[in-house]
Amino acid sequence: MRTELFKTLKLDLPPSCIAFSPSSPAHFVVGTYRLKDEEAGSIDPAAVRDGSLIAIRPNNPDDLRIIQTFSVTSAVLDLRFSPHVLDTLAVATSTGAVHLFSFNHKSASPLVQIKSVEVVTASSQILVLSLAWAPSSPSFLAFTLSDGAVGVLDVDQDMVVFKIPQAHSLEAWVVAWSKKNEPLALYTGGDDSAICCHHFWDQTRPTETSQDSSSSIAVLQDRKSHGAGITAILPLRSDRNDAEIILTGSYDEHIRVLRVTPGPSRPKVLAEKHLDGGVWQMKHLNVGSDPVLADQDGECFSILASCMHAGCRVLEIRLSHDDYWTIEIVGAFEGHDSMNYASDAQMESSGEKLGDMTFISTSFYDKKLCLWRLQDDEHC
Repeated sequence: MRTELFKTLKLDLPPSCIAFSPSSPAHFVVGTYRLKDEEAGSIDPAAVRDGSLIAIRPNNPDDLRIIQTFSVTSAVLDLRFSPHVLDTLAVATSTGAVHLFSFNHKSASPLVQIKSVEVVTASSQILVLSLAWAPSSPSFLAFTLSDGAVGVLDVDQDMVVFKIPQAHSLEAWVVAWSKKNEPLALYTGGDDSAICCHHFWDQTRPTETSQDSSSSIAVLQDRKSHGAGITAILPLRSDRNDAEIILTGSYDEHIRVLRVTPGPSRPKVLAEKHLDGGVWQMKHLNVGSDPVLADQDGECFSILASCMHAGCRVLEIRLSHDDYWTIEIVGAFEGHDSMNYASDAQMESSGEKLGDMTFISTSFYDKKLCLWRLQDDEHC
C-alpha cells in the first residue's frame, strides 16, 4: 500500500510522544522534549530539560489546528490516556514525577492538570521513561525509570505500591502489562538488551505470598533474544499451555513475535523482521470491530511501528491455522528528516479498514508533525 501525505505542521519543540483522545477521537495530544544547554554544576533538573503538551484538532480532514499549548517545567517522555477514565491523561516527566491531567475536548483549553506525584525525588535527576495503565485495575499505573527501576503507582492513593529498584542494569525503556489476569505481571525491556517479566503484588498490603521488593526476582529475564536494547513491547494474545504471545521492538532494527511460557525458560522467537530502523514504539490499530481479525487464513494483528530514522511502518502480524506466524510490511511512511519516535492513528467514524485511518507521525530534531493516509487498501 502506498502512503499519501496530506499536511505537515512545524512545532516549537521536538515531539517525543503522541496519543489520540479516546473520549474525543478527533483530538490528539503531543508531548515535547527539549534538552537545554546544561550549565556546569547545575543540580536543578528543570534547568536541563523542559517541554510541553500540545492539544491539536484537525480543522478539516486534511488540516491541523493547535488549540492549546501547556508548558511544562520538565521534558515529557511518555503520555497515556486511561482506558478506564477516558478523559484522564498520565504524563511521564524528566523530573521524576507523573503528572495527571483531565482532557475536556469541549473546552477552549482542554488540558487541565489535576495533580503531580513524585515517584523519585527531582534532585535524583532520574527520568520517568514510560507508562502503562493496568488493564483490570483502574488506579494502577506502571512506570519505568532511567536508573533501571520498574514500579507501579496507585494514582488514587498517590503512592508507589510496587517497585523493583534494579529490574534492569541500564535504562528501563518500556513497560507493558500481561494480558493474563492471574497472576498480574509486567513485561519490561531495557537498554541492557534484557526482556523481563515480573509478577506484581501490592506491597502496601502484605499477604502470605507477598515478598519484599528487595528480594524480588524476575520470573523471566532473557538477554539473548535481542541484539540491542529493547524499546517496545506489545502483548498480543494468550497461547496454549498458559503461554503468551508478545511483540517486541529493539534498537537492533528488528520486530519479533515471541512465545513466553511460565517460568525462567527463554522465550521462543516465532517470527522476526528487519524494519530498517530502531523500533521505538508500537501500537495496535483497531481495524474493524476488534484489534484482532479472524478470517479463513487465521488471525491478523494490524500494528503501527515508529522506526526512528526509518520513519513509520504499518505491519500485519498473522497467525495461520497451522500455528505459523508471519510479519508483513503493508505500508511505509518515510516523509521525516529525523528520528520518528511517536506515531498514532485514528479510524474514521464510519471506517473499518486501514485505508479509513488517519495517521499522525512526528520527527524529533526537525520538530515536524505529518498527517497521512494509506491508499489502495486490500488488507485487514
